[in-house]
Amino acid sequence: MTIKEEAVKNLIDIKSILDELDITWWLDCGTCLGAYRDKDFCKGDEDDIDLGTWFLPNRVEIIKKAKKIGFEVYHEWEREIALKRNGNKIDLFYYDIKDDNAYTCFYSGEQVAKYVVVPKHFFERLAYLEFYGEMYPVPLEIEKYLDKRYGNWHVKIPRKEYLCTTDTNNQFIKDELWIHTKNQS
Repeated sequence: MTIKEEAVKNLIDIKSILDELDITWWLDCGTCLGAYRDKDFCKGDEDDIDLGTWFLPNRVEIIKKAKKIGFEVYHEWEREIALKRNGNKIDLFYYDIKDDNAYTCFYSGEQVAKYVVVPKHFFERLAYLEFYGEMYPVPLEIEKYLDKRYGNWHVKIPRKEYLCTTDTNNQFIKDELWIHTKNQS
Protein backbone atom coordinates (compact mmCIF):
# COMPACT_ATOMS: atom_id res chain seq x y z
CA MET A 1 0.00 0.00 0.00
CA THR A 2 1.10 3.57 -0.62
CA ILE A 3 1.49 6.10 2.20
CA LYS A 4 -1.77 7.74 1.12
CA GLU A 5 -3.65 4.42 1.02
CA GLU A 6 -2.37 3.63 4.52
CA ALA A 7 -3.44 7.11 5.69
CA VAL A 8 -6.97 6.62 4.33
CA LYS A 9 -7.22 3.21 6.03
CA ASN A 10 -5.90 4.63 9.31
CA LEU A 11 -8.36 7.52 9.17
CA ILE A 12 -11.30 5.21 8.49
CA ASP A 13 -10.23 2.89 11.32
CA ILE A 14 -9.76 5.67 13.89
CA LYS A 15 -13.08 7.20 12.78
CA SER A 16 -14.74 3.85 13.54
CA ILE A 17 -13.23 3.78 17.03
CA LEU A 18 -14.22 7.35 17.88
CA ASP A 19 -17.73 6.87 16.50
CA GLU A 20 -18.15 3.56 18.34
CA LEU A 21 -17.19 5.29 21.60
CA ASP A 22 -19.67 8.10 20.77
CA ILE A 23 -16.94 10.75 20.93
CA THR A 24 -17.42 14.18 19.38
CA TRP A 25 -14.41 14.78 17.14
CA TRP A 26 -13.38 16.60 13.95
CA LEU A 27 -10.70 16.85 11.29
CA ASP A 28 -8.21 19.42 12.53
CA CYS A 29 -5.15 21.36 11.38
CA GLY A 30 -3.52 20.14 8.14
CA THR A 31 -5.90 17.24 7.63
CA CYS A 32 -8.87 19.60 7.74
CA LEU A 33 -7.08 21.98 5.36
CA GLY A 34 -6.24 19.28 2.84
CA ALA A 35 -9.65 17.61 2.96
CA TYR A 36 -11.38 20.93 2.28
CA ARG A 37 -8.98 22.77 -0.04
CA ASP A 38 -7.38 19.90 -1.95
CA LYS A 39 -10.01 17.17 -1.53
CA ASP A 40 -6.91 15.18 -0.58
CA PHE A 41 -4.21 15.16 2.05
CA CYS A 42 -1.88 18.13 1.76
CA LYS A 43 1.09 17.07 -0.35
CA GLY A 44 3.78 15.66 1.90
CA ASP A 45 1.42 15.52 4.90
CA GLU A 46 -0.25 12.19 4.15
CA ASP A 47 1.61 10.48 7.00
CA ASP A 48 0.38 12.89 9.71
CA ILE A 49 -3.37 12.95 10.32
CA ASP A 50 -4.69 15.62 12.72
CA LEU A 51 -7.93 15.23 14.66
CA GLY A 52 -9.47 17.21 17.50
CA THR A 53 -11.81 16.29 20.33
CA TRP A 54 -12.89 17.62 23.70
CA PHE A 55 -10.81 16.70 26.74
CA LEU A 56 -11.95 13.18 27.50
CA PRO A 57 -11.52 10.75 30.35
CA ASN A 58 -11.70 7.76 27.97
CA ARG A 59 -8.33 8.02 26.26
CA VAL A 60 -7.51 4.58 27.70
CA GLU A 61 -10.45 3.10 25.75
CA ILE A 62 -9.31 4.79 22.55
CA ILE A 63 -5.77 3.46 22.96
CA LYS A 64 -6.97 -0.03 23.87
CA LYS A 65 -9.20 -0.26 20.78
CA ALA A 66 -6.51 1.24 18.54
CA LYS A 67 -3.92 -1.28 19.75
CA LYS A 68 -6.33 -4.13 18.95
CA ILE A 69 -6.23 -3.13 15.27
CA GLY A 70 -2.49 -2.64 15.05
CA PHE A 71 -1.84 0.93 16.18
CA GLU A 72 0.91 1.65 18.66
CA VAL A 73 1.18 4.62 20.99
CA TYR A 74 3.83 6.91 19.54
CA HIS A 75 3.45 9.59 22.24
CA GLU A 76 0.98 10.29 25.00
CA TRP A 77 0.77 13.72 26.57
CA GLU A 78 -1.87 15.42 28.65
CA ARG A 79 -3.48 17.13 25.64
CA GLU A 80 -2.63 14.76 22.80
CA ILE A 81 -2.18 11.16 21.94
CA ALA A 82 -0.21 10.21 18.86
CA LEU A 83 -0.87 6.79 17.39
CA LYS A 84 1.17 5.15 14.67
CA ARG A 85 0.53 2.29 12.28
CA ASN A 86 2.56 1.31 9.22
CA GLY A 87 4.63 4.49 9.40
CA ASN A 88 1.65 6.85 9.49
CA LYS A 89 0.78 8.93 12.55
CA ILE A 90 -2.54 10.17 13.90
CA ASP A 91 -2.48 13.09 16.33
CA LEU A 92 -5.61 13.39 18.47
CA PHE A 93 -5.60 16.80 20.15
CA TYR A 94 -7.65 17.21 23.34
CA TYR A 95 -9.28 20.62 23.82
CA ASP A 96 -10.50 22.05 27.15
CA ILE A 97 -13.13 24.76 27.28
CA LYS A 98 -12.98 27.92 29.37
CA ASP A 99 -15.35 30.78 28.69
CA ASP A 100 -15.53 31.26 24.90
CA ASN A 101 -12.32 29.42 24.02
CA ALA A 102 -11.01 25.92 23.45
CA TYR A 103 -7.44 25.21 24.61
CA THR A 104 -4.83 22.64 23.62
CA CYS A 105 -1.12 22.69 22.82
CA PHE A 106 1.45 21.40 20.39
CA TYR A 107 4.34 19.36 21.72
CA SER A 108 7.96 19.02 20.73
CA GLY A 109 9.45 15.95 22.31
CA GLU A 110 8.21 15.89 25.89
CA GLN A 111 7.78 19.67 26.14
CA VAL A 112 4.95 21.99 25.19
CA ALA A 113 6.09 23.83 22.07
CA LYS A 114 3.18 26.24 21.71
CA TYR A 115 -0.22 26.80 23.26
CA VAL A 116 -3.32 26.89 21.08
CA VAL A 117 -6.40 28.98 21.89
CA VAL A 118 -9.32 28.63 19.47
CA PRO A 119 -12.75 30.26 19.79
CA LYS A 120 -14.81 27.26 20.89
CA HIS A 121 -17.66 27.97 18.46
CA PHE A 122 -15.51 26.58 15.64
CA PHE A 123 -15.73 23.13 17.22
CA GLU A 124 -19.20 23.37 18.74
CA ARG A 125 -20.92 23.67 15.36
CA LEU A 126 -19.74 20.96 13.02
CA ALA A 127 -20.61 20.09 9.44
CA TYR A 128 -19.70 16.99 7.42
CA LEU A 129 -17.32 16.84 4.50
CA GLU A 130 -16.93 13.90 2.15
CA PHE A 131 -13.34 12.71 2.03
CA TYR A 132 -12.28 9.48 0.34
CA GLY A 133 -15.86 8.20 0.30
CA GLU A 134 -16.54 8.77 4.01
CA MET A 135 -18.20 11.67 5.83
CA TYR A 136 -15.99 13.47 8.34
CA PRO A 137 -16.85 16.21 10.84
CA VAL A 138 -15.22 19.60 10.25
CA PRO A 139 -15.89 23.10 11.65
CA LEU A 140 -19.14 24.48 10.18
CA GLU A 141 -17.38 27.81 9.54
CA ILE A 142 -14.49 26.00 7.92
CA GLU A 143 -13.21 28.89 5.81
CA LYS A 144 -13.14 31.27 8.80
CA TYR A 145 -11.42 28.56 10.83
CA LEU A 146 -8.80 28.05 8.10
CA ASP A 147 -8.30 31.83 7.77
CA LYS A 148 -7.34 32.04 11.43
CA ARG A 149 -5.33 28.81 11.41
CA TYR A 150 -3.34 29.43 8.23
CA GLY A 151 -3.84 32.98 7.01
CA ASN A 152 -4.00 32.69 3.22
CA TRP A 153 -4.77 28.97 3.21
CA HIS A 154 -5.47 29.03 -0.55
CA VAL A 155 -1.72 29.20 -1.19
CA LYS A 156 -0.15 25.75 -1.00
CA ILE A 157 3.03 25.75 1.09
CA PRO A 158 5.23 22.66 1.01
CA ARG A 159 5.23 20.82 4.33
CA LYS A 160 8.97 21.26 4.72
CA GLU A 161 8.45 25.05 4.62
CA TYR A 162 5.59 25.18 7.15
CA LEU A 163 5.82 24.62 10.89
CA CYS A 164 2.59 25.11 12.81
CA THR A 165 4.37 26.31 15.95
CA THR A 166 6.22 29.17 14.25
CA ASP A 167 4.02 30.36 11.39
CA THR A 168 2.97 33.92 12.17
CA ASN A 169 -0.31 33.58 10.25
CA ASN A 170 -1.65 31.04 12.77
CA GLN A 171 -3.73 33.30 15.00
CA PHE A 172 -4.49 30.43 17.39
CA ILE A 173 -0.87 29.97 18.52
CA LYS A 174 0.06 31.64 21.80
CA ASP A 175 3.48 31.98 23.41
CA GLU A 176 2.22 32.82 26.86
CA LEU A 177 1.03 30.21 29.28
CA TRP A 178 -2.68 29.94 29.80
CA ILE A 179 -4.25 28.77 33.00
CA HIS A 180 -4.78 25.03 33.21
CA THR A 181 -8.50 24.95 32.56
CA LYS A 182 -9.47 21.41 33.49
CA ASN A 183 -9.89 22.19 37.18
CA GLN A 184 -11.23 25.73 36.77
CA SER A 185 -14.87 26.54 37.34
